Amino acid sequence: MLIKVKTLSNRDLEITTLEATNTVAQLKEVVEASEGIPVIQQKMVFSGKPLDDTKTLEECRIKPGDTVHMVISLRAGATV
Repeated sequence: MLIKVKTLSNRDLEITTLEATNTVAQLKEVVEASEGIPVIQQKMVFSGKPLDDTKTLEECRIKPGDTVHMVISLRAGATV
């Protein structure tokens, strides 16, 4: 299924390798492989709500073509 992930730089990543039964954590792993952003720093938001890593995309009510927003959480002491 196609899921779009909107990055902070306003880019849309098109993820096509996941199914409704995959978890949010698995979505983050795909983004890490594609963009190099560590899973631990990624926060996913859909319909204004933060997503739980253990939930499936279906449980989060994410459907094909939907856009999930990614927010990066910087660790203390990190520089940008």
